[in-house]
Amino acid sequence: MATPSLQEIANRVTALDGIGAQIPSSSSVPTIFNDLNGLRTTINQLTLTLQAQLNEVANLVNTLQATVNQLLGLEQPQSIPSGFGYSIKTITSAYHPVQKDGTILCSGTFTITLDTTVFQVGTTFRIKNINTGVITIASSVNIDFSLSTTLSNPGDHTDVQWDGTQWWIL
Repeated sequence: MATPSLQEIANRVTALDGIGAQIPSSSSVPTIFNDLNGLRTTINQLTLTLQAQLNEVANLVNTLQATVNQLLGLEQPQSIPSGFGYSIKTITSAYHPVQKDGTILCSGTFTITLDTTVFQVGTTFRIKNINTGVITIASSVNIDFSLSTTLSNPGDHTDVQWDGTQWWIL
């Protein structure tokens, strides 16, 4: 059975209008019930069709919103990026930070090497010397105009952020 148009449904409803005020003959009762069942089936089909179309529109709106956010730089990360408050760890020997690192507490004398190919733009690390050793922070690209920086005293700390081409001390 083909789905009737909205005009056909309106015509059927108009034709059935006022039936309650009429006393149908016994021969017209099956026809009325058939028409009502047909209308119920049609309304159910239209409801399913409209729901499917609304779902498609919602998906398109979500896709459009994500695209706009990405173009404006407002996209939400899929996982927690590095940065303040996300993680804290204490290290005692040479180390290469990873994306999920945030605060790195250093005890001893060693080098932290900041890689240049594995980080998202904006990745930030807070590095702090918590003992009497000397911490050297080095990279193959500049860290604020130099290839390394040093934390020589207990309590010395620095924040470094990756801009996609070099590290910056904040």
